[in-house]
Amino acid sequence: MTLDVLVVGAGPVGLLTAVELRDHGLTVRVVDRATSRSTRSKATTLWPRQLELLDRAGITAELLRRGHRIDHVTFGNGRREIGRVSLAALRDTPHPYGLIVPQPVTEEVLETALAARGVVVERGVSHESVEQDDRRTVSRVVRADGTQESIEAAWLVACDGAHSPTRGRLGIPFEDDNPPVTFAITDVEIEGPVPTDALAYHYGAAGALGLVPLGGSVFRVAIGVPPDTPTEPSRELFDDALARRTGLPAVVGTPDWSATFTVRFRTAARLRHGRVLLAGDAGHIMSPAGGQGMNTGIQDAVAVAWRLAAARSASARRAADLLEEYEAERLGDARRVARLTATLTRVGLLRSPASRWVRDRLARGAGLTGLLDRSLGPRLCQLDTRYGDAGRRRSRAVRVGDRFPGSFAPGDQGFPVLASGSSTLVVWPGRRAVGVDLGSADVGARLRARHGPGTSVVVLDPRRVARGVARRLGRRSRVFVVRPDGHVAAVHPTAGDSLTEATARATARSPRTRERILR
Repeated sequence: MTLDVLVVGAGPVGLLTAVELRDHGLTVRVVDRATSRSTRSKATTLWPRQLELLDRAGITAELLRRGHRIDHVTFGNGRREIGRVSLAALRDTPHPYGLIVPQPVTEEVLETALAARGVVVERGVSHESVEQDDRRTVSRVVRADGTQESIEAAWLVACDGAHSPTRGRLGIPFEDDNPPVTFAITDVEIEGPVPTDALAYHYGAAGALGLVPLGGSVFRVAIGVPPDTPTEPSRELFDDALARRTGLPAVVGTPDWSATFTVRFRTAARLRHGRVLLAGDAGHIMSPAGGQGMNTGIQDAVAVAWRLAAARSASARRAADLLEEYEAERLGDARRVARLTATLTRVGLLRSPASRWVRDRLARGAGLTGLLDRSLGPRLCQLDTRYGDAGRRRSRAVRVGDRFPGSFAPGDQGFPVLASGSSTLVVWPGRRAVGVDLGSADVGARLRARHGPGTSVVVLDPRRVARGVARRLGRRSRVFVVRPDGHVAAVHPTAGDSLTEATARATARSPRTRERILR
């Protein structure tokens, strides 16, 4: 029996891809050339959208137990705070905060969840080559002891990192090349009045510095440095940077480890080559500013899994469409997020006093007017991910392509519970519930009867949803068709006596369109 999917790479993105695929009922193997998980903290930040998506696998609660919550993102100029994003101002998510979790912990939790689904990561296995035709992929892998195996799978998902050998073999080039930037990083104890509830960026005349609280008095310190900085920076380098770039009366302890790394921020020209798909850093390398890289990869994992699950039972033409849509949607979003991280990086590297003065005044003004909370907050937290037309909007009301403000965890009060394995029909009576009989117990039954027993139906009571959710759903009554990844596939206005007719119009007029939306 041919395997459904071979996943190459057992970082957070590869592991979550495999978990999602198993939850959709596909057979999976995961191989990784490393013999064990890395002990370095690496990617540390999980934003609200990713906590929503990780709820699908039931692991957010465990990550919250083991992580460190942050409530703010702050920006300073080396002397004082010039701007602050309050994550508590996010009203349309069940997770209005960020979570700091060292990457090895995230991987451990994901790997445990994968093992509970019957899949054990095959470590010390190098993926050497892949061939494909219109029905399958055939990969050659080599184990640490030199033994070889040929693995046949319907699809291959390459999550093998920024230097992805799979991407290289497929000849997929990088685009959007930016000048390289070098950083020095360490995880270290800091003695002094350093806030532990904020991800802090300090943009002083002496250079940029980021502080990520890991819990207790331990922080990730990242500083921009010249390319010729030693590969293992000294404690004195970090101590001096902390004093000169933040103005805080704090002292850095002795690091257990430190390193420098130089990166170019680039996006792959494609995320698909036939039956091989790229996800995570294999498809996009971003500036660490804003902690967006792993988070963008988590969105890739959820997106590729539900589409492969739908493709398995679809016609050949529809399967090709699904994978083309994955590439178009995720590549467009990755480029959008990469532009944000590049902007944050450039803002932090300004050298001219006049430029810094303008930056500081703009940041203060945006903070005082609430613009940072309303605009930058959702962008940093990836709550504004939108597929399709990204043109100007007159309102924040949810429309096709938007993330739907719901939850994949039943315990989140005030948030519509979405299905993770199928589409969800959400009936919204409008803020004033005009024309909809909420007491009618057969509304959901009628909709399920029309659209099939496997269709999830949620009829909302505007008196019981969170205020931020009601604001996003709008004043008028509407039916939303929400995809398995939590994005809106279709919207149609409705009134009480025409719910079934409205959902029929929302889901499709032709069988093929209905198949596309309800998968």
